[in-house]
Amino acid sequence: MSELTTEALYRRFLVDRQAAPKFHPGEIRLSEVGACQRKASLRLLGREGAKPDLTQESIFASGDEHEERIAALWEAEFPGAVERQVQVASPFGVGHMDIWISPIRHYVEAKSTLLKHRRYLPFRSHVEQVTLYLHYYIVPRGGTAEIAYRIKETGEIVSVPVAYDADLAAQLVDRLQRLADARDLGVALPIPDDASPDRFPCGWMRDGKLVTCEFWHECWGVQGRTDDVGAMRLLARYRDAEAKVATARGQAAEAEEEREGVRAAMAMVMERLGQAVVHGDGYEVRRSVSGRWTAREMQEKEAPV
Repeated sequence: MSELTTEALYRRFLVDRQAAPKFHPGEIRLSEVGACQRKASLRLLGREGAKPDLTQESIFASGDEHEERIAALWEAEFPGAVERQVQVASPFGVGHMDIWISPIRHYVEAKSTLLKHRRYLPFRSHVEQVTLYLHYYIVPRGGTAEIAYRIKETGEIVSVPVAYDADLAAQLVDRLQRLADARDLGVALPIPDDASPDRFPCGWMRDGKLVTCEFWHECWGVQGRTDDVGAMRLLARYRDAEAKVATARGQAAEAEEEREGVRAAMAMVMERLGQAVVHGDGYEVRRSVSGRWTAREMQEKEAPV
């Protein structure tokens, strides 16, 4: 077998992508308006953040692939009329719209999310990003906009239209002005009051490990140590988490006690019926000779008529 594998090629691709130059650090990006403003201000001041690991880089790359799929769908409908990464100029900086279909003046922002987050769509940060594009580019051209979410587990695409909100646009322009002021004064914006070292966008769990923002230590650590603000916020979060675990354990103990009582009664019913299986209404319970219980939701075709 060749030493060169698809896995090795993909890893090389991710390493090259990771090393590729990004946007100019002093440029205000319209796409960041819905993200953490302290992070944006730190980047504007030239602070060096940690590079994303290859797993995170792979997640970013999958987003590009999602955008390619959407662009191909529109290209098939409007050959030669689909524009990519259209520049959106503003007094503060430049934005880049994912997909612009010029014949119908329609903009598509491509995003990905997990199935468990579907009920929360659209995310506010994404709506804010699209609102700025509406404000500076789309509305003056009489266009429309949508966010196209790909559900990662199923590959399904969900379209969410975004209407122009002038009041929200004004708030976002003020936010951009604060970023510009922070850059010009050389002072980073403060840590948001509701931020915590262990919660997105500062830190989040992935495969049992804490993944952090590239500027985590700029906010929560000094030479690798958590500062007082971070420690106090984590202490409060830890206390809340312990209380939730204690409550859950208590509820689990009560539920198990209730289940044992139901099992004892079910055993008597099964003995009277002379059978080890009882099912109905799409549910089945079995009791083995050794006393082991199993229960499951039945498929519709399995349910008794």
